[in-house]
Amino acid sequence: MQWLLIDSIIICLYRILLLLRTKYVHDFLSLSLSPLYLYIPVMIISFLLMSLKQDLIVKILEISKGGITKSKIYESISCVSESQINRTLAYIVDNRLLQFTEANMQYITTHKGYTYLKERYKQTN
Repeated sequence: MQWLLIDSIIICLYRILLLLRTKYVHDFLSLSLSPLYLYIPVMIISFLLMSLKQDLIVKILEISKGGITKSKIYESISCVSESQINRTLAYIVDNRLLQFTEANMQYITTHKGYTYLKERYKQTN
């Protein structure tokens, strides 16, 4: 579902970029802000990808509250590739939001992870 939204946003941004390349708009922008119209779609896409990564972090932290194996994380988050999940897991563990216990081979949300979740819930409400 999220990927369909991203695809439609990218298509809309591409159409806006094509409109901005028309003669009159291009002449107007070339006076002082020539590269700006090229960076706006890139900035919007970067923002969307960053928010999707934050949503993935929240989802992983939520399902890891009681401890969960990596295979269960893959099963729970089927809309994201395993390589993206692995990169996100490494990022979360490096930032000490999630702890990996080798005895159980499980990921568990840390106190810092719970604090992060509380902050994200406050931002959304």
